[in-house]
Amino acid sequence: MKTTIPGHRKGAPTWMVVTIPCPMCGYSTDVCVSRPSHNAWREGAPIQQAMPYLDANEREALITGICAECWDTHMTSDEEE
Repeated sequence: MKTTIPGHRKGAPTWMVVTIPCPMCGYSTDVCVSRPSHNAWREGAPIQQAMPYLDANEREALITGICAECWDTHMTSDEEE
């Protein structure tokens, strides 16, 4: 689901909230992204370049849908712990 948040001043980009339900636990993560950066990513730009303002957990949620807690619980190897 996307909700548009208008820019706070004239000429400011339009922001959207993208709600991502985790396929593992069902928890939803809301990520706020600018429409131009979201479009750039959807058109093939690497997410780190298109949305450098997001942290790794937010980018992962957009790419895979997996929330930070499930990623930490299920996707880390025993060697990393």
